[in-house]
Amino acid sequence: MVDSRRIGKAVFWNALDLLTRSGLKLVVLVVLARWLRPADFGLFAMLAIFVAIAQLLIESGFSQALIQRQDSTHADESSIFFFNLMMGAVVAVLLCLASPGVAAFYAQPLLEPMTCWMALNLFINTFGGIHTALLQKELDFETLTKVGFFATLVSSGVALGMAASGWGVWSLVGQVLANTIVSVILLWLLHAWRPTWMFSFATLRSYFRFGGWLLWTSLLYVIYTNLYAMMIGKLHAVQDVGYYTQARRLQQIPINIVTSMAGRVSFPVYASVAADKQKLARGLSKATRAVVFVTLPLMLAIM
Repeated sequence: MVDSRRIGKAVFWNALDLLTRSGLKLVVLVVLARWLRPADFGLFAMLAIFVAIAQLLIESGFSQALIQRQDSTHADESSIFFFNLMMGAVVAVLLCLASPGVAAFYAQPLLEPMTCWMALNLFINTFGGIHTALLQKELDFETLTKVGFFATLVSSGVALGMAASGWGVWSLVGQVLANTIVSVILLWLLHAWRPTWMFSFATLRSYFRFGGWLLWTSLLYVIYTNLYAMMIGKLHAVQDVGYYTQARRLQQIPINIVTSMAGRVSFPVYASVAADKQKLARGLSKATRAVVFVTLPLMLAIM
């Protein structure tokens, strides 16, 4: 069991991370809303469901399984790293090849090059997956906070600079790419983990027994949360997607902050006591009550 001092420190840094980055993103969003058209936000949001599904397929639940597994070895981590790298390359190529179909589905030609750039972003992101999982497992949210804030700061500057220069929707693409590149670089600089040339299908099968269930549930959740925007984009004007997604994004900010505060820290903590079913059940019950206690008034307030 992780000691309470480490848990308290992790909760503090996780809360600081979520609050500072959410505040910065909100300010940037307000500025971008003045410089970009609603159609720009709508066009970018049309890709969300495809990018999110691709991301889940690349990770395949292995990051969560790595956090959950208390006896993981460096060989396990290297196997997952190289699998994610291979999956990232394959899925990125397939997504780019599918880009003409995505553009045709929405009748928006600009989505074709945008899809390929977002596919590249997915591949770059795979290089930092193991580092992020290990930092969460180690409850080192101080490092994650530093990485997240600096990456958000740089990517926000890129987005604002591109928007001010008239790049339109490409400002949003540049923001995502800059955030990913800076995050990966910092993760490699601030965490000592490095892969070794090891790969085991037996290891992957072992981890997939846990991660596979998370993959399927996450896929259902992603489809459910993005289906409305997808259908609005198909049946209505592109600016309508922008209005819908931005309104929903603002509405979800307080709820996402609270649930992420609980979820990001509680998962590795509860994984460490998974063998003690009674202690795990008590902890989950307390966490659920705490989240409901905070989120229910927020949901009522915004109705």
